[in-house]
Amino acid sequence: MNILVIQEYPDSKSFTRQNALAYYKKAKKQGNTVNMVDLSQSDFNPVLQYGYRQHMSDETYPKKVQKLIQQADHLAFFFPVWWSAEPAILKGLIDRVFTPGFAYKYDKASGTSKLSF
Repeated sequence: MNILVIQEYPDSKSFTRQNALAYYKKAKKQGNTVNMVDLSQSDFNPVLQYGYRQHMSDETYPKKVQKLIQQADHLAFFFPVWWSAEPAILKGLIDRVFTPGFAYKYDKASGTSKLSF
């Protein structure tokens, strides 16, 4: 199985990150292919500055994550819940990665959106 671990806690010594690392190690030990997106270690800009009207100047990181998602059989998210939601950087990752054309496609004929993967 190909697993993608997405870890978001800004403090690299946090309990959440340690849980993500333990999951990663255990999954690898069980013979899985495991990749990790560790937002505490990345230089990712989460701001979707233009909405979906215009692409950001650097789409390298979101494209890399999209490729990892396409290859994955299983996604495992690790993050704290702050004010009943995920932290802003994870929300930004979702906004910049799960984009129209990648995560879903709009079908004009039926007026519905369909998942792409």
